[in-house]
Formats: sequence, C-alpha cells, structure tokens
Amino acid sequence: MMLNYKKLIEKIASAKKTIVFDFDGVIHSYISGWKGTTNIPDKPVEGIKEAIDKLRQDYKIVVVSTRCFQKGGIDAIKKWLEKYDIKVDGVAKEKPPAIMYVDDNAVCFDGNPKHLIEQIGKFNNWMNKEANMNYKEQIEKIACEKLAESSYMKDFVSGFDPTGVSTFRNSLQNEKHHKIHKAVGDASGFISGAATGALMPAAMTGAAALAVRKKMPGLSHNLMNMAKGSMDSFNPKRVMKYTKSLGKLSEFQGLGGDLMRESNKTMGGVDKAEQLFNAAKKGKRLSKKEQEEALNHMKGMADSGKRVRDINSKLQDVGEDLSKNYYGGKKVSEGGERALTALTTLGTGVAGGALNASSSHMQYNTGMKTKSMLDEQKKKR
Repeated sequence: MMLNYKKLIEKIASAKKTIVFDFDGVIHSYISGWKGTTNIPDKPVEGIKEAIDKLRQDYKIVVVSTRCFQKGGIDAIKKWLEKYDIKVDGVAKEKPPAIMYVDDNAVCFDGNPKHLIEQIGKFNNWMNKEANMNYKEQIEKIACEKLAESSYMKDFVSGFDPTGVSTFRNSLQNEKHHKIHKAVGDASGFISGAATGALMPAAMTGAAALAVRKKMPGLSHNLMNMAKGSMDSFNPKRVMKYTKSLGKLSEFQGLGGDLMRESNKTMGGVDKAEQLFNAAKKGKRLSKKEQEEALNHMKGMADSGKRVRDINSKLQDVGEDLSKNYYGGKKVSEGGERALTALTTLGTGVAGGALNASSSHMQYNTGMKTKSMLDEQKKKR
C-alpha cells in the first residue's frame, strides 16, 4: 500500500501545534509552596483558565510538572485540574516537542549570551516580584482584589498594632459590616493602649527601684511602692477603694497643713515670750504694754496648743481609718502614695487607650477612603 504523502503533509501542517505549560506557579498559584507531591492546596492563578480555554482553540496544551515523576503526581494534577474545570490536552512528566514553553522560572534567550548572564543575575519570577512590591503597590493590589472579609478576631488582633497598618489593610479588603469591624478594632486598640500606658510606668519604676536597691534602700522602697501602685490600676476592687479614699486623704492632708500652721503659731508665741522674759532677767523693766504682750503670747500658746492637740487627735483618727479601711494596714504616707500612683496610672492608661483607639479608627477610615479612590481609578482605566 502506497502512502499518500501529500495528504500526510497536509495533515501534519493542519495539526495543532503544542504549547507546554508548567504546572506550579503557572496554572497552580503555588502560594503555599511545596506541600508534597499529591498535596496541591492553592487555587489557580487568576485568569489562567480563560487563557488556556482560548489557546486550546488553536493549540494543543500539555501540562508538564516534576510532580509527575513521583508516585500519584499525574493523578493529583488531573484531579486538581478537574476540580477547577481547567481542560488541557495532556499531563506528562517529560516535555514533548512544542513551539513554546510557558514557565514561571524561565528566561527567554535572545541569542546574546552576555544578555543571558545579565538576565539570570536579575531574574525574579512573578511570585517573588509580588512579594517585593513596595507598600504603595501592595495597597493598590489588595484594594483592587476581591478578598475575603477579615474575621472579627483578626480585627481584634490588628487593634494591638500601634502603627495601625494591620487595621488599614483590613479595611482595604472589607466590603461590608464596616461599623462592626471598626468597633472591634477600636475596642482592641483601647485595651492595648490602656495596658501599655499602665504597664510602662510600672516597669520603668520597678526597674529603677531594683537599680538603686543597694545604694539607696529608702528611695528603692518608695519607687517599688509606686510600681506596685501602678500595677494596682489593673485591680478594680483596689481602684474603687482608692477612689473612695480620696476625700479622706484630702481631709488628712488638710489636717496636716492645719497642724503645721498651728504648731508654727505656738512656736512663734514661745519665741516672742522667751525674748521678753530674757529681757526681764537681764534687768530690763518691762513696760505695761510688754507685760500685756507677754501674757497674751502665753494665752495664745495655750489656745494654740489645745488646737494642736485637737487637730492631732482628729488627724490620728482619719489616718487610722485610711490605713485600716482603704490601705490594707499600711501607713497613710505609703498607702496614699500607692493610691495616687494607681489612679494616676489609670488615667494615663485611659488616655493611652483612647489615643490608640482613635489611631485605629482613623486608619480604618483612611483605608476605606483609599480603597474607594483606587476603585474609582480602576473604573476609569
């Protein structure tokens, strides 16, 4: 039987030419990297199915992968292609003759070996280029892609980021429930800011107390007491007690001031009376006016002394009340210092929390505006 070479040549000429596609990094997005021969976890590269469908109208598409050299590799690829409804003309372990090879780790040789060396030196596949995108490019990519909504747990964790970058990125990918996402991030921002604002003074004061413990034990004791006061700001019961003690503490301090003034008056009267009596001892005859002045000073000393005793008695009562009912048996000087430190630290923490929550809130709003702007730019292209 004679071969019809003419028909054979026409058949060969009309046959579809082959294009070979690499699998990982070209069809399979390979974002997770190598997870095993039969473990193909990622989705297809965006748009690759449509591209292959169109190419198959004129070309034969063959998929080649190193997975195919290993047991179960070919079947795993076929199942994955079927899952995503990507139709090809074959899956092979070795590259067949083809007019073109599509590979994410390939360099197109232009006939100039010098260029080849330069190309290899600068080579970066598309996945690495994506990883190396600058921040502006990453923002645009995230904003223009359809991504899954961030979970509320992710929003909460992002709120701990003082820079707000994580919150900003979340806002770019969220399409709905913005108020809830924002509220969760704000709450987290407040908690983290408050904790930082309270813990920092405690840590710094405690460290200073330990540093001077041997050389200045008195100062070290006071600093450590203040550090404990800062930590008390995390204890709601103590904070309530310290808050209730403020009126009594103010009264105690006022009585202390009164006692100091009355004591000074008493000492002033003593000094003046002593001057007059010393003058009399030296033979100086006191005038009637000076005698009356000396008697008045003596009477004033008696009255002032009585007031000092009354104030001191009241001061002791208030001090005992503070020590027993508010400061856990500690002296008023120590307990009061600890209470004031706790309440001051709490105020600092609240301010820090409000500042951090505000930052988180603004970053989320900025992200929403950025996304809206980029979406508008995308529509105009």
